This record gives sequence, C-alpha cells and structure tokens, in this order.
Amino acid sequence: MPEPGNNIVGAGRFQGPPPAGGGDDGGPEAGQVLMKDYVDARDDALESRLTQKFDKLATKGTIWTAVATALGIMFAAWAIAGDRFNAGMSISPAISQLQNSQAGVDATQNAKLDMLDRKLDILLERTAAANTQGARR
Repeated sequence: MPEPGNNIVGAGRFQGPPPAGGGDDGGPEAGQVLMKDYVDARDDALESRLTQKFDKLATKGTIWTAVATALGIMFAAWAIAGDRFNAGMSISPAISQLQNSQAGVDATQNAKLDMLDRKLDILLERTAAANTQGARR
C-alpha cells in the first residue's frame, strides 16, 4: 500500500484505504482519510515506538554502566596527566643545567657588547671633537 503522506488528494484529505462505512455519509470519499485521523494515527504510532525505546534505554544497569564508563575515562585522564607531571619533574635538573650554561653564554655576550658600546662612545667623542674644530676654521 502506498504511503498516505505522499498521496495528497485535496485540502485536508489523503488517499488511503477506504473507510469502513463506504464513504457516502457526507464524510471522506471512498479511498480518502481525513488529515486529522491520519495525523492522530501517526502520532500514536510514533509515541508507542518512542516509549518502547525509552523503556529499553532507561534501565538501572544502563545508567550505572554509563556512570562507570565516565568515571573510568576521568581516572584514565588523571593517570596520564600525573605520569606526564612526574616525567616533567624528573627532567628539571637537566633544564637547570641548561639554564646555568646559557647564563654563562649570556654574560660573555653582555661583556663583549659593553666593550663595543664603550668603543663606539670613544669614536663618537673623537668625531664630534674633529667636527667642532673643522667648523671653527
């Protein structure tokens, strides 16, 4: 039998199986079903299917299984995070050693830059003195 929702005949009527009374009583013609009756029947069938599915889903065992799964996932995440934290703590002496050696390199570079800065100051003083003497002539 074709799906009634796909066979629209007129305003408020669907093509469907003939009514039990024959259809000459001022109601729908033979082979047509009122839209209200069709929608009510579809709603009742849908509600029945949903109720059956929710009855299967909402058992205590299912709920406790979901809670246990969620707790297991959280504990696994905490275990991995704790392991990573401990690994980070164990390499901190190596990082400290690298920081100390970098501090030595930085101190050497700073000394060289200070010496270069002093040389530039001396050069600027000499050129400034030479420019003032050349401007007086």
